[in-house]
Amino acid sequence: MLLIEVGVSNSRREQEIGKTVKSSLDIWLPDGTVKSLSIAGAAKLQGFPDWYEFPQEAATAGSIIGYSVPPSFGRVMSAALAAGTKTE
Repeated sequence: MLLIEVGVSNSRREQEIGKTVKSSLDIWLPDGTVKSLSIAGAAKLQGFPDWYEFPQEAATAGSIIGYSVPPSFGRVMSAALAAGTKTE
């Protein structure tokens, strides 16, 4: 299981005065290792298509990615549910 957390490096005050905000998503691996990915990289990992546009705010984009269910998982889950509800 991967845990995804949003990390934003600049404070709100720095954002207000126009400094560039660097953002990344931290991926927590089962062995405790933490890897940082760009929003685009995390989106790709979750199965979002390249054309999908995220909001500019890193925390909002990170929430969308973090709470999403990868399409491949949805396909497997729906197939399992369908197989379990078949009646003869």
